[in-house]
Amino acid sequence: MTAPVLTEEKPADGGSGGGKSGMMVMQFVLPSKYKCLDDVPRPTDPRVRVKEVSPRKYGVTTFSGIASEKLVEVKVSELEKSLHEAGYKVTGRHVLAQYNPPWTIPFLRKNEVMVPLE
Repeated sequence: MTAPVLTEEKPADGGSGGGKSGMMVMQFVLPSKYKCLDDVPRPTDPRVRVKEVSPRKYGVTTFSGIASEKLVEVKVSELEKSLHEAGYKVTGRHVLAQYNPPWTIPFLRKNEVMVPLE
């Protein structure tokens, strides 16, 4: 397993706006030894896609514990408020990054919420 594991809820309307919630997308960050897509092992599950992601700019905050939906909502709200006060413009929905396996003791878990910025 790679770390972090990124999860992002895609809106049902297909946009990045305030549509109803749609499906949850899980992403894995591959090690740096893979220099290009041709080097990456081919998935055996047709639901898994490998794609290269261009660099992006995010506002990020770190927290520990179990990343419950409620706690993530609180952290996203706090982060967006801080970014707005600092003059940044949020351009999309948040991404949750989790760095530890599920059996890790909650207070030792490292999580991040990331919001895309202009």
